[in-house]
Amino acid sequence: TGGTINPIVITRGYVTLLNKEPMNSDYDPTGRSYRMSIFTQGNQPVTVWIPGRMNDEEHPFEFKNNEGEWQAYAERTHVIVVGRLRLRPYNNEMQASLGALGIYVPPRTARPAGGSGSTSLGQFGGNE
Repeated sequence: TGGTINPIVITRGYVTLLNKEPMNSDYDPTGRSYRMSIFTQGNQPVTVWIPGRMNDEEHPFEFKNNEGEWQAYAERTHVIVVGRLRLRPYNNEMQASLGALGIYVPPRTARPAGGSGSTSLGQFGGNE
């Protein structure tokens, strides 16, 4: 007692930012976390914090395509997030964020991420 209980919620929205690069975190046991921002139904941006363990053991930045293979998704993809709600004051308002417990991407509405393409000089005729 004396502590606050942050409820577990389910929300959905469209991804507006995918940060697949780890950020140092004093709060995560792995020492790193990842960030995603989604735009929810109420036109509210919500930051989703993804733990390092989730990135290592699950596929928070990928969806299973129709062939059953994991594939990266792009911004503007519809996602469903289960997470622990956090509220903090920011500019005289309470701003919501979620500590992700699970992320699901419906394959039917997923926007596949583009491939990296060729990085060789040969594509420019540099090795000929």
